Amino acid sequence: MSILDKSFQIRALTLSNNTSIDLSQTFDDQKLAPPCLLDTARLARYSFDLMRDNFDRFERYFCEDNTLNNMQIRRVRKYEAGSAFYNIQLETLRKNKLIVESPTLHGVMSNLSQKIVQDLITKEFVSHFDAFTHTLLKTSSNVSILALILNEQFLPIRRVKESRHKDGKDSQTNK
Repeated sequence: MSILDKSFQIRALTLSNNTSIDLSQTFDDQKLAPPCLLDTARLARYSFDLMRDNFDRFERYFCEDNTLNNMQIRRVRKYEAGSAFYNIQLETLRKNKLIVESPTLHGVMSNLSQKIVQDLITKEFVSHFDAFTHTLLKTSSNVSILALILNEQFLPIRRVKESRHKDGKDSQTNK
């Protein structure tokens, strides 16, 4: 499955509450707006850059699009095990920082999304009540989607099947 296809399927999952992987089914014709398509294509491009270890390009455009001061992604080799792990340092315009690590690229993105919500939004919200906390929430959401795109084990169709299976059990329980 291509990165772009997976991106659109994950966007459809998000918008349909896990009931469809077909983006065209989640909107009526008037709501299928170019901004949604552009955002999804942008996430696919970010994923492509990350999968190709093109961290400089990703960092530059991701910071620009999400109003961040700085972001650094490092792939660090552990000499004793011969494996690698990923490290991300992120800094907001107000100089609030966080650092996350994980042995996988999708894991470090998932950790980043969680830390943005747990740490950065709180710091930004306490110091300044403005639209930037909303921007960080959107950033966290985008990073979470990137983690799903990068996770080779995640298949959007499985999520739909799990949701349908769960709904079937719930309706049988309610009878």
